[in-house]
Amino acid sequence: MKYRILQTLPTTAVNTIDRGFTVLELLTALAVCSLMLATVLPIIQSSREKSRQLACQENLRQIGIASQAHEAAHRTFPYTSTHFFESGPSPRILHPAISPHMSLLATLDSAVFGLLEFEKPGRDTYIISIDSPRTRPHSLSESNRQAMQAHLPVFLCPSDPNGLVGRNSYRANLGPTIYVMPPMLTDCGIQENESGAFSNAQAVAVSRFRDGLSNTAFFSERVIGDGNTDQYTPFTDYFSTLAFPCNDATGARSACQLSSRADPATHASYAGTTWLFGGFNQTWYNHVGGPNESIPDCSDGFSPYVVGGGIGMFSARSYHPGGVHVLFADGHVRFMNDVIDLDVWRAISTRSVQDENS
Repeated sequence: MKYRILQTLPTTAVNTIDRGFTVLELLTALAVCSLMLATVLPIIQSSREKSRQLACQENLRQIGIASQAHEAAHRTFPYTSTHFFESGPSPRILHPAISPHMSLLATLDSAVFGLLEFEKPGRDTYIISIDSPRTRPHSLSESNRQAMQAHLPVFLCPSDPNGLVGRNSYRANLGPTIYVMPPMLTDCGIQENESGAFSNAQAVAVSRFRDGLSNTAFFSERVIGDGNTDQYTPFTDYFSTLAFPCNDATGARSACQLSSRADPATHASYAGTTWLFGGFNQTWYNHVGGPNESIPDCSDGFSPYVVGGGIGMFSARSYHPGGVHVLFADGHVRFMNDVIDLDVWRAISTRSVQDENS
């Protein structure tokens, strides 16, 4: 029966069946398949990243919508503060570490918002000295601890591999300086940070945006820490330094550069671990450095105001190729390229607060 079938086939087909594939033909076929995979895989990966970028943009738009809803209801944008002592005679007032994200949940997730206890959100201190424990931020409130475990995709960039449940990718803009306090007398003279879209221990009204809402950065991205306290990762972590000079943002950026080490004595790996706390460690960023700054972020980890991350350079960072997304105060989102001029980057972080008293 086999012979009869072969007799009906063309001679070339019979020869092919008899001899099979040669090694050269097999290698050629494999080379063609490899070339196709090498061509197609980057396209697939690029398409996936594009999808993640669109999801990230939508998250920021939702944050913008929630911010506008808060302003419509309260006539200010959300309040934020880090956990600090108010100056004055004893006993001094200890302010709770309230993030702007907490107020935004009234629109973004009312069920989680209902769990929040604003008056006691807990503390975020773990890098006061070389010997300090490097632990995760915690809350003394059981209700807040439950809220911290909620799955809130709106606070997570899909491109961040460390974007686990309860963490935070989106930061409020505190302006172009390292400081977090209202004007106060320090060893460097009067220092302050009240020029960003958000200001520590304040709820900022629209009327204070002298540059206009559309020209002021409101939120941006920052990569989440890997939680590995045994290994320093410059892109996600920040280190402590005593080297901050008494000058402007440019000097502070230079201080981070000059102090950077492959293995610094202290570093923080829990950045963005939660959206619950106000402070540079979890929910704020500044425009001291540029987007995806090549110089590692650093903090004055030994200062009295180390709570919440202390003062320092906390740059917008993302895993998106070439830049970061920025939500502006009017609600629109733009992708800002890494090569943006640093002076321009710092200018869009201010609301021209210096003109308020003129």
